[in-house]
Amino acid sequence: SLLYPVKILVAVLFNVVLLFGFLKEAYARDTIIWAKDILPPSVILEGPDKDRGILDGMYREYEKALPEFDHEQVVANMARILFMMKEGQNKCYGGFIKTPEREKFIQFTIPNALIMANAIVTTKEKQLSLFHGRDTVSFDETLNTNNLKLGITKDRAYGSPIDEIVNSHKKDNVFYRSGKTSLQGLLKMLAKNRIDFSIGFPYEISYIARQMDEKDTFSVIAIEEFKSRQWIKIYAGCPRTPWGKRTVKRLNQALIEIRPM
Repeated sequence: SLLYPVKILVAVLFNVVLLFGFLKEAYARDTIIWAKDILPPSVILEGPDKDRGILDGMYREYEKALPEFDHEQVVANMARILFMMKEGQNKCYGGFIKTPEREKFIQFTIPNALIMANAIVTTKEKQLSLFHGRDTVSFDETLNTNNLKLGITKDRAYGSPIDEIVNSHKKDNVFYRSGKTSLQGLLKMLAKNRIDFSIGFPYEISYIARQMDEKDTFSVIAIEEFKSRQWIKIYAGCPRTPWGKRTVKRLNQALIEIRPM
């Protein structure tokens, strides 16, 4: 009878399938999904400078330095990136400012970049009329000035003590903007006198103003509270999970080799 050999063949094939699945799982490559916030020139998604942003270049360096991983990318705003981290999803982001709140659910690498501290941005006209032409002002005093409206990006960290000042201040003169191009939107609001000032990194304010063909419209004013530390450390981060901690450990090894510090 052929029934017995057929049973043997079926059993062998079944075991081969199980073994193949086990080997595939055992030798599967891990994947890092890099989140990309739309904050040009950190990430540039379109136009002549597409893929030439600071984070764009940083992620390419990570991909070369970590060939044992597969690398993918996803576009999301900061609120979504923080949500993914809190959920423990296997995603990482390369441009964090470290805060005590974020350390509760994000595993940070060693610093991967230094950037000039955030500054106030306003129109040249308002610099003269509201800020009396000064090139350095106290953020706390400015925020406490009656009838001055601040516009900032929702869920963005600006660095201590700016974050603490904003969080402790009454919200009636603070406007929060979200969306893919939040800083560009805030600069447009500035130009239309809907807000009086905003905050951003000098390099991104300059880049966006040029893209808007408004480079002569805005003025950048240094923040007095940053006088003692004019440079801010930037970190990559992954969720504070076993996967995230392993990945950050490997990222740290790569950063020691490739970071310019």
